[in-house]
Amino acid sequence: MGISRRLFIKSGTLTAIAAGVAFNPNRLAFGQRSNQGTNLGFQIPITAQKEPTYMFTRATFDPYVGGIFQAPDARGRMISLTLLSATSNKPSANTKL
Repeated sequence: MGISRRLFIKSGTLTAIAAGVAFNPNRLAFGQRSNQGTNLGFQIPITAQKEPTYMFTRATFDPYVGGIFQAPDARGRMISLTLLSATSNKPSANTKL
């Protein structure tokens, strides 16, 4: 029994994608480093850098720990949420992009 053209094209495409992921997984993570590090050519757009949220730090959220705020759930209904804690995220020295 022969392989149909559709199955052949589908299998070939999936194989090519899997090979690309296996040989270069760094391309999937568009993570950014600080200005001191390299960023694999993925620049943070100036418009994003001008947004107030770009400069948020843990200190921004510390005063609101224990506070209640509202946000929409998956169905669009407003639900109350409580901010339990704020933690800093510091990359390890051996993290490689």
